[in-house]
Amino acid sequence: ESILDNSNSILDGTNGATSPIMLEYLSPRYEADSYAEIKKSIDEMDLDGINAEIDERGLVIRLEDNALTFKSGSAQISSDSIVPLNAIAKLIKEKFAIHIIRVEGHTDSDPVSNSIFPSNWELSSARASSVVRYLIDNYEFNPAIFIAAGYADTVPVTKGTSQKDKQKNRRVEIVILKNKLRNTNSKNMSTLSS
Repeated sequence: ESILDNSNSILDGTNGATSPIMLEYLSPRYEADSYAEIKKSIDEMDLDGINAEIDERGLVIRLEDNALTFKSGSAQISSDSIVPLNAIAKLIKEKFAIHIIRVEGHTDSDPVSNSIFPSNWELSSARASSVVRYLIDNYEFNPAIFIAAGYADTVPVTKGTSQKDKQKNRRVEIVILKNKLRNTNSKNMSTLSS
Protein backbone atom coordinates (compact mmCIF):
# COMPACT_ATOMS: atom_id res chain seq x y z
CA GLU A 1 0.00 0.00 0.00
CA SER A 2 2.84 2.45 0.74
CA ILE A 3 4.23 1.77 -2.72
CA LEU A 4 0.85 2.59 -4.25
CA ASP A 5 0.53 5.76 -2.18
CA ASN A 6 3.88 7.03 -3.51
CA SER A 7 3.26 6.07 -7.13
CA ASN A 8 1.18 9.06 -8.21
CA SER A 9 3.90 10.57 -10.42
CA ILE A 10 4.20 7.31 -12.33
CA LEU A 11 0.48 6.77 -12.64
CA ASP A 12 -0.57 10.29 -13.55
CA GLY A 13 1.19 9.92 -16.89
CA THR A 14 4.27 12.02 -16.19
CA ASN A 15 6.58 9.00 -16.52
CA GLY A 16 4.93 7.17 -19.40
CA ALA A 17 1.50 6.06 -20.50
CA THR A 18 -0.74 4.13 -18.14
CA SER A 19 -4.16 2.83 -19.11
CA PRO A 20 -7.22 4.45 -17.47
CA ILE A 21 -8.13 1.06 -15.98
CA MET A 22 -4.75 0.83 -14.25
CA LEU A 23 -5.06 4.41 -13.03
CA GLU A 24 -8.44 3.62 -11.55
CA TYR A 25 -7.12 0.54 -9.81
CA LEU A 26 -3.80 1.84 -8.55
CA SER A 27 -3.90 5.59 -8.11
CA PRO A 28 -5.33 7.05 -4.88
CA ARG A 29 -5.24 10.46 -6.56
CA TYR A 30 -7.37 9.22 -9.49
CA GLU A 31 -9.84 7.71 -7.03
CA ALA A 32 -10.13 10.86 -4.90
CA ASP A 33 -10.37 13.17 -7.91
CA SER A 34 -13.02 10.98 -9.54
CA TYR A 35 -15.08 10.84 -6.34
CA ALA A 36 -14.97 14.64 -6.16
CA GLU A 37 -15.89 15.05 -9.85
CA ILE A 38 -18.90 12.72 -9.59
CA LYS A 39 -20.07 14.38 -6.37
CA LYS A 40 -19.79 17.81 -8.01
CA SER A 41 -21.74 16.62 -11.06
CA ILE A 42 -24.51 15.21 -8.88
CA ASP A 43 -24.66 18.41 -6.82
CA GLU A 44 -24.89 20.48 -10.02
CA MET A 45 -27.63 18.27 -11.46
CA ASP A 46 -29.75 19.17 -8.44
CA LEU A 47 -31.93 16.07 -8.86
CA ASP A 48 -34.58 15.84 -6.17
CA GLY A 49 -33.86 12.98 -3.78
CA ILE A 50 -30.33 12.25 -5.03
CA ASN A 51 -27.21 13.33 -3.19
CA ALA A 52 -23.62 12.23 -2.87
CA GLU A 53 -21.06 12.32 -0.11
CA ILE A 54 -17.55 11.04 0.36
CA ASP A 55 -16.92 9.16 3.58
CA GLU A 56 -14.57 6.51 4.95
CA ARG A 57 -16.14 3.86 2.66
CA GLY A 58 -15.74 5.85 -0.54
CA LEU A 59 -18.30 7.70 -2.66
CA VAL A 60 -21.87 7.19 -1.43
CA ILE A 61 -24.67 8.09 -3.85
CA ARG A 62 -28.02 8.11 -2.05
CA LEU A 63 -31.19 7.67 -4.07
CA GLU A 64 -34.12 8.48 -1.81
CA ASP A 65 -37.64 7.17 -2.20
CA ASN A 66 -38.78 10.15 -4.28
CA ALA A 67 -35.95 9.63 -6.82
CA LEU A 68 -35.83 5.83 -6.99
CA THR A 69 -39.37 4.64 -6.47
CA PHE A 70 -40.79 1.19 -5.95
CA LYS A 71 -44.40 0.22 -5.40
CA SER A 72 -45.14 -0.64 -1.80
CA GLY A 73 -43.86 -4.14 -1.04
CA SER A 74 -42.26 -4.46 -4.49
CA ALA A 75 -38.70 -4.51 -5.85
CA GLN A 76 -39.61 -3.48 -9.40
CA ILE A 77 -38.03 -0.15 -10.38
CA SER A 78 -40.70 2.29 -11.53
CA SER A 79 -40.49 3.94 -14.94
CA ASP A 80 -40.25 7.34 -13.18
CA SER A 81 -36.89 6.25 -11.75
CA ILE A 82 -35.19 5.48 -15.05
CA VAL A 83 -34.05 9.04 -15.90
CA PRO A 84 -32.27 9.73 -12.57
CA LEU A 85 -30.85 6.20 -12.46
CA ASN A 86 -29.46 6.59 -15.98
CA ALA A 87 -27.85 9.92 -15.07
CA ILE A 88 -26.07 8.31 -12.13
CA ALA A 89 -25.07 5.20 -14.10
CA LYS A 90 -23.40 7.28 -16.82
CA LEU A 91 -21.31 9.17 -14.26
CA ILE A 92 -20.16 5.98 -12.57
CA LYS A 93 -19.43 4.12 -15.82
CA GLU A 94 -17.24 6.96 -17.08
CA LYS A 95 -14.88 6.81 -14.09
CA PHE A 96 -15.15 3.41 -12.41
CA ALA A 97 -15.02 0.23 -14.47
CA ILE A 98 -13.29 -2.03 -11.94
CA HIS A 99 -14.00 -0.57 -8.51
CA ILE A 100 -16.10 -2.72 -6.23
CA ILE A 101 -19.58 -1.18 -5.97
CA ARG A 102 -21.85 -2.14 -3.09
CA VAL A 103 -25.52 -1.37 -3.69
CA GLU A 104 -27.37 -1.16 -0.39
CA GLY A 105 -31.14 -1.40 -0.01
CA HIS A 106 -32.87 0.22 2.96
CA THR A 107 -36.54 0.14 3.99
CA ASP A 108 -38.61 2.00 6.55
CA SER A 109 -39.73 0.34 9.77
CA ASP A 110 -43.22 -0.60 8.56
CA PRO A 111 -43.37 -4.39 8.41
CA VAL A 112 -43.92 -6.05 5.04
CA SER A 113 -45.21 -9.54 4.51
CA ASN A 114 -46.37 -10.93 1.22
CA SER A 115 -45.87 -14.10 -0.78
CA ILE A 116 -42.62 -12.79 -2.30
CA PHE A 117 -41.09 -10.81 0.58
CA PRO A 118 -41.80 -12.17 4.06
CA SER A 119 -39.89 -9.30 5.70
CA ASN A 120 -38.00 -6.06 5.05
CA TRP A 121 -34.76 -8.06 4.87
CA GLU A 122 -35.80 -9.78 1.67
CA LEU A 123 -37.38 -6.62 0.28
CA SER A 124 -34.31 -4.43 0.84
CA SER A 125 -32.03 -7.08 -0.66
CA ALA A 126 -34.27 -7.46 -3.70
CA ARG A 127 -34.37 -3.71 -4.27
CA ALA A 128 -30.58 -3.52 -4.17
CA SER A 129 -30.41 -6.47 -6.57
CA SER A 130 -32.86 -4.76 -8.95
CA VAL A 131 -30.55 -1.75 -9.18
CA VAL A 132 -27.52 -3.98 -9.74
CA ARG A 133 -29.32 -5.88 -12.49
CA TYR A 134 -30.42 -2.62 -14.14
CA LEU A 135 -26.85 -1.30 -14.19
CA ILE A 136 -25.45 -4.53 -15.61
CA ASP A 137 -28.18 -4.97 -18.22
CA ASN A 138 -28.25 -1.37 -19.44
CA TYR A 139 -24.67 -0.17 -18.97
CA GLU A 140 -22.66 -3.36 -19.45
CA PHE A 141 -20.85 -3.15 -16.13
CA ASN A 142 -18.83 -6.24 -15.26
CA PRO A 143 -21.11 -8.21 -12.89
CA ALA A 144 -18.07 -9.18 -10.79
CA ILE A 145 -17.69 -5.63 -9.40
CA PHE A 146 -21.05 -5.64 -7.61
CA ILE A 147 -22.21 -6.54 -4.15
CA ALA A 148 -25.96 -6.29 -3.39
CA ALA A 149 -26.80 -5.89 0.29
CA GLY A 150 -30.07 -5.51 2.17
CA TYR A 151 -30.17 -3.67 5.49
CA ALA A 152 -33.95 -3.67 6.10
CA ASP A 153 -34.65 -0.81 8.55
CA THR A 154 -31.48 -1.25 10.64
CA VAL A 155 -29.58 1.80 9.30
CA PRO A 156 -32.13 4.63 9.32
CA VAL A 157 -31.22 8.14 8.17
CA THR A 158 -33.66 9.51 10.71
CA LYS A 159 -35.24 7.98 13.81
CA GLY A 160 -38.55 9.81 13.31
CA THR A 161 -41.80 7.98 12.63
CA SER A 162 -43.63 10.49 10.43
CA GLN A 163 -44.38 9.60 6.81
CA LYS A 164 -41.70 12.08 5.72
CA ASP A 165 -39.13 10.40 7.98
CA LYS A 166 -40.10 6.95 6.71
CA GLN A 167 -39.75 8.18 3.14
CA LYS A 168 -36.18 9.33 3.88
CA ASN A 169 -35.32 5.93 5.30
CA ARG A 170 -36.58 4.13 2.17
CA ARG A 171 -33.57 4.43 -0.12
CA VAL A 172 -30.91 2.72 -2.14
CA GLU A 173 -27.28 3.73 -1.69
CA ILE A 174 -24.66 3.06 -4.35
CA VAL A 175 -21.29 2.90 -2.60
CA ILE A 176 -18.20 3.00 -4.81
CA LEU A 177 -15.77 1.49 -2.35
CA LYS A 178 -12.25 2.75 -1.87
CA ASN A 179 -9.72 0.37 -3.38
CA LYS A 180 -8.03 -0.05 -0.01
CA LEU A 181 -11.26 -1.71 1.21
CA ARG A 182 -11.52 -4.17 -1.67
CA ASN A 183 -10.19 -7.13 0.33
CA THR A 184 -12.66 -6.59 3.16
CA ASN A 185 -15.69 -7.03 0.93
CA SER A 186 -15.41 -10.65 -0.20
CA LYS A 187 -14.45 -9.84 -3.75
CA ASN A 188 -11.45 -11.36 -5.49
CA MET A 189 -10.05 -8.70 -7.82
CA SER A 190 -8.51 -11.35 -10.09
CA THR A 191 -12.02 -12.03 -11.45
CA LEU A 192 -12.07 -8.53 -12.96
CA SER A 193 -9.28 -9.05 -15.46
CA SER A 194 -11.57 -10.08 -18.32
